[in-house]
Amino acid sequence: MRTVITIFSILLGVSLAYATEWGDTVKYRYEEPESLTIIEGADKVSVEVIDQDGFLKEYAYQGGGNKVVKSSTRYNRFRADCCGGWDVTTNGLYFGFICTPGTAASLSPDMGKSMEIGWLNIIGVERRLGMGWRMSLGVGIDWRNYRSTQGLVFESEGGHVKVTDDPMEGYRFSRIKIFSVQFPLLWTKTFKRRSGLQPGVAFGAIFNCNAHGSVKSSWKDEHGKNRSVTSDNIGQRKFTIDLYGELRLSDVGMYVRYSPYKILTGTQVLDYRPLSVGVSLFY
Repeated sequence: MRTVITIFSILLGVSLAYATEWGDTVKYRYEEPESLTIIEGADKVSVEVIDQDGFLKEYAYQGGGNKVVKSSTRYNRFRADCCGGWDVTTNGLYFGFICTPGTAASLSPDMGKSMEIGWLNIIGVERRLGMGWRMSLGVGIDWRNYRSTQGLVFESEGGHVKVTDDPMEGYRFSRIKIFSVQFPLLWTKTFKRRSGLQPGVAFGAIFNCNAHGSVKSSWKDEHGKNRSVTSDNIGQRKFTIDLYGELRLSDVGMYVRYSPYKILTGTQVLDYRPLSVGVSLFY
């Protein structure tokens, strides 16, 4: 059953005890708030409400001033109240491991050594939709490193990537690295706090502008010194869309991210459509 709190009723009841006349009538309604605190002072009564969207709101009645003063601040330190249901936010530092499902095992990078790291929203805007729902759009960054230590050699040829399984003597590793500017469009639902923790889910799409890509192969020469060759001309797909889902518990999340798009153009052999799983922080 929904808990409905009318702030006007609380303040009115306490103010009558003070026998002080009201000015304008102010009425606020919350459904299923996270918490409610009534603070009574010598000449001031205030009500603090933390709603499902994570806002700490204070409604104070000053007896001598004959008025209600309302203030609103973010309970979550990673958001700032902007205006009329919109917030400015920064969140989602993450780290994960990458695999390439559907690719032959002999051509797949090592999942335990292929990683991504990024910042989901360096800055973003959120719209509060009510009942714990939010919609957000932001801009962030992402690095993905597809690494092989099992004998694959990635090389640039004619502006594309080719792969061989004939490593040079002293082979150490070969990798593909892609840097992206990303634009996450997400829907988030937060639930009531349990034992001080707030569970939630997020899902949506991430639009990627894959601004830079490179390949690198490294080996040891006959003198035991590390040698490498690098190329920035690999023909990565400039624009891709990822599907994103996440489970959150307060400031920690577990995410899954999948791209139905090939990340490399001009090659039928490396049909890499990355799937990543990892941990995200700060919400």
